[in-house]
Parts: sequence; structure tokens; C-alpha cells
Amino acid sequence: MPARLALGAAVGVFVAVLPIPGLQLVSAIGLAWLIRAHRGAAIAATFAANPLTYPLIWLASYLLGAIILGMPVSEAAHDLERLSGFMNQGWPLADDAPRNFRHILGPLTALTIGSIPLALTFAALAYAAVSQLLKAQPARVITSA
Repeated sequence: MPARLALGAAVGVFVAVLPIPGLQLVSAIGLAWLIRAHRGAAIAATFAANPLTYPLIWLASYLLGAIILGMPVSEAAHDLERLSGFMNQGWPLADDAPRNFRHILGPLTALTIGSIPLALTFAALAYAAVSQLLKAQPARVITSA
């Protein structure tokens, strides 16, 4: 059971770092169910991404993705502002969508590419931290979710 809890926390943190706002809880539940991790721990760990941490997560993801893709990182603030504005418009429809999407495709690609190794790293750290915490706790009955 401790391994399922640690794996659930890792799943939640992994999903939290991915740039999929609004889909994190559903994704965490689905992934936890798929790999038989603790769904409750996965849900709780998705809150690692929140309004306070999103800017840092997205900046780190973007910068890492830009480095991986060989893009200039000097435009990070401008690109992230453009991405944020596009997402806040509710992914605009109609005539402006294709033009707007072309403008954010590069930054969105960098953000997405950079989020994957970052998510894997933080998930591994979450798994290790929760495993150690659970080993340090006396054994007790934990219900599964």
C-alpha cells in the first residue's frame, strides 16, 4: 500500500507540471487508475500546481523546452504572456483562431516539450519523498481509493 500511495503522489505531481490546466484532476485519476496507483494521493498531489506555482512551473518548462529546441530564451516573458493571453481568451474561435494559434505554436511547443522532463523529474522526487515519509511512519491501516 505505501508504494501505491507514493506512486499516486508521483502521478499527481507529474500531471500537475504538464500544461493542461482544467484537465489535471481527470488526467491524474485516469493515469492513477491505469497504473493502479492511489487515486486519492494522485488527486491531492495535483495541487502542487496552483496559482502560486504555475508561473514558476511554466517559466521553467518553457525555458527547458526552448533550450531543448534551440530557441532563443530571451523572448520567454513575451512568449509566456502571449500564451497566457491566448488561453485566457478561452482558445478563441472563428477567424482569429488560426492566426492566433500560429503565433503561439512555437511557445506552446517549447512549454510542452520542456514540461515532460520537468514533470518526470518532479514525479520521481515526489515518489522518493513520499516513500521515505511512509517508511518513517509507524505501520497503520490505510484505506485504498
